[in-house]
Order: sequence, then C-alpha cells, then structure tokens
Amino acid sequence: MFEASDGLDACHELEKRHFDLVISDYHMPRFDGLQLLARCRTVWPETAVIIASGESSAWPELALSGGAQACVKKPWERATLISEVRRAIEQVSVRTASD
Repeated sequence: MFEASDGLDACHELEKRHFDLVISDYHMPRFDGLQLLARCRTVWPETAVIIASGESSAWPELALSGGAQACVKKPWERATLISEVRRAIEQVSVRTASD
C-alpha cells in the first residue's frame, strides 16, 4: 500500500511501479484525480481505478468515461468501499483475461 501526498506524487509512483488498484480523490493539489486516471490508463491500463469525491457535480460521468472502474461518494461506508474495490478488480480481471 502506498499513500501519496498529492496527485503529482501519485503520478510519479505510478511511473515507478505497478499497482493493482488506485483509489484517488477527484480534487487533489498539483494533479487532480482525472489527470491521474488518464496517466494510469497510459502507463498501467490494467490497473483498477476508483475515484472518490464529496461533491455533487458530474464528476462520476467524467471519471467513468475516462476509464475508472467505479466512483464512490464521500463519505462512504466501509462495506460500500469494499464492494466497489472487489467489483473494480473483477472488471479489470475479466477485461485482462479476454485480451
């Protein structure tokens, strides 16, 4: 597990090593969640990505159309997050197996 201090640090870590799952906030300093998602899709397209936010705009549609497996509204319940993590990893596993 790795925790980044902001989106740019997370992006640098993505370029150093592979992660099975990335959970990112939509709003972050220096590099937002959608920018991180785009970079993740370029560097590690098979990595499952979940975007989280507490705002009520159209961010889920943007994240899903950008390749996120799931979007979670903050604050989330633990069971909801665990369910979304499982679903996201399963989606990526199915997609990778069919490639």
